[in-house]
Amino acid sequence: MAPASVHHPDGAGTAEPGLRHRAGQSALGPPGLGARDQRCLPHRRRRRGRQRRHRPRPQPAPGAGAGRPQPATATADDLLFPSMLSRRYLGAQMIDMLNRLDGDPNAFDDHLFVAFGNHEFEKSKIEQAPILAARVAESGFNWVNSNVEFAPGDDGEPMIRAHHLRPDVLIDVNGVKVGLFGLTTDVLMPEYVSAIHDPLAVARERSASLRARGAELVIGLTHLSMAVDRHLLEQLGERGPDLIIGGHEHFRQSAEVDGRWVIKADADARTATVARIAVPASGRPTVTFEFRQLDQQVAPDAETQASARQWLARFQRAFCAEQNDAPNCLTKPLGRTAVKLIGEELQIRSLETNLGDWVTDQALAAFRDQGAQIALINAGSLRLNQDLPAGTEITRAHLAELFAFPSPLFMIRISGETLRQVLQQSINGWPGHGR
Repeated sequence: MAPASVHHPDGAGTAEPGLRHRAGQSALGPPGLGARDQRCLPHRRRRRGRQRRHRPRPQPAPGAGAGRPQPATATADDLLFPSMLSRRYLGAQMIDMLNRLDGDPNAFDDHLFVAFGNHEFEKSKIEQAPILAARVAESGFNWVNSNVEFAPGDDGEPMIRAHHLRPDVLIDVNGVKVGLFGLTTDVLMPEYVSAIHDPLAVARERSASLRARGAELVIGLTHLSMAVDRHLLEQLGERGPDLIIGGHEHFRQSAEVDGRWVIKADADARTATVARIAVPASGRPTVTFEFRQLDQQVAPDAETQASARQWLARFQRAFCAEQNDAPNCLTKPLGRTAVKLIGEELQIRSLETNLGDWVTDQALAAFRDQGAQIALINAGSLRLNQDLPAGTEITRAHLAELFAFPSPLFMIRISGETLRQVLQQSINGWPGHGR
């Protein structure tokens, strides 16, 4: 997530956007319950007093926040999936959280922009299109989609459509005309998508269109690999965006290409990129940014914290009832780790870790009585994305978060040569980040 303060150099200054943490209890919530869902909750600015959707943005009271630029917020997501709660609520809890970003869950936030990530298409069957359509319809913010072409339904209209699902956006931010477009990777092609168009061609076309309509600053909101983002800037130069705010890799990084930046914050709302952009009358915009830690040093918002707890409590009641278990079955301790367990994504997807070893040991043990000799696990399927300090009480929720996808185990017999090829493939493109 990237709040951006945009201004003309002779404007009101560069006071930073105000950020407040609006997640669950302490960033991670009640011990062991819905940690990923709570870390994914947005960290946001707070505004009050808006009563209905599409109401114009309120002006500050006289003297309040004088000279303070109005930021815009963008996120290049994987918003809806995967998470423990999304297995039951199909991302509705995440839309609820983003709808609260501006302090009023019933108001439309015209300065919040979201691009599709590949995990938005996780429910990929044609009959599952209404799931994504419903999440978009529920959103009190803009979805920006420039290269995903949704297939037509029986009425001839795109199966995913809404007035706030837009191919690009041109808005005024502190007197600067800002254009945004959104690009999504083609690693997943759901049945209700006709095509995912070439990001280079689309970036060129949308940048030109936005500038022709008066954009002084063009931002690409992308869910692409860093290599593709860099390629866009290298190939397009002045014909491309001035800045790319990206996602997809899940960890913070940045790259400068001939004076233009690609900026990506950490997944699970561990950091936000706070960008400040000055747009001169002539010449190239200048961008400065920082990665802001979203931790216990940022005060939680009481209303969003309460909503998060309600979602988590509702999920636990339903889950435990289905399992004919105690009402607190997800948070009931199963044991305590004697050592720090390494589950952070960059580590467990790239290196040997004790948590990864434990998972593969359990897989091997499950088939040992049938002669199993080796176990292989796709590191990208291990989704806890946090380390568990020594002394942590392990709960069923930790295990549910660790395995975000249905992951059945199979025992197969292969030759030694096939095993060698499998292991070679597992290190091709290392570190690979689980892909």
